[in-house]
Amino acid sequence: LAYRHVGWGAAEALQLASVLPEFVKLKSLVLMGNVIGSEGLLAVVQNLPAGLEQITIRGSGGEQAVDDVAVALSRLTHLRMLDLSRHSWKDEGICTLLSQMPKSVRHLELAEVGITEVGVASIVGRFHQLHKLWIPWNLLSGKAADLLIDALPGSTLERLHLGCNQFSDNDNERLRRTWASMGRNMDCP
Repeated sequence: LAYRHVGWGAAEALQLASVLPEFVKLKSLVLMGNVIGSEGLLAVVQNLPAGLEQITIRGSGGEQAVDDVAVALSRLTHLRMLDLSRHSWKDEGICTLLSQMPKSVRHLELAEVGITEVGVASIVGRFHQLHKLWIPWNLLSGKAADLLIDALPGSTLERLHLGCNQFSDNDNERLRRTWASMGRNMDCP
């Protein structure tokens, strides 16, 4: 089920939420470019079928709902891919989301969410379960690079995308060397 840039607001999201429980076999939901707000985001997430495997909700404008969204996500124990990019949740919101993120999640995308090394420290705490991590367009610099470099060798990551952050050339080179020492190619420095 995918609704990309269809101009939805909260009213349409609430309508979708009201019928989502009927979609018991739904495996994937994509809502991109629809400013559904906190009320719409929360209603959708609370009504997702328990067997859902993939969620992409980007730029919903639902920043105020982060605490409740985190709790609602925790019941989705079959969730494998979670993309909540383009929300201004910053470190505190991302830490809250990650504290409730189902252990089943293997692919995490948090592009342009405003995280710094504080958010990266929470992400690193989930490296044991993640296979793919996309965190471009954030506020990551030297301290975040240090955290990643220390944690990468013990991680299960197979793919990593860090592009368009604020890493120095030296940080990028250290990240590349660490990743290469694991026998992997970085998707983007």
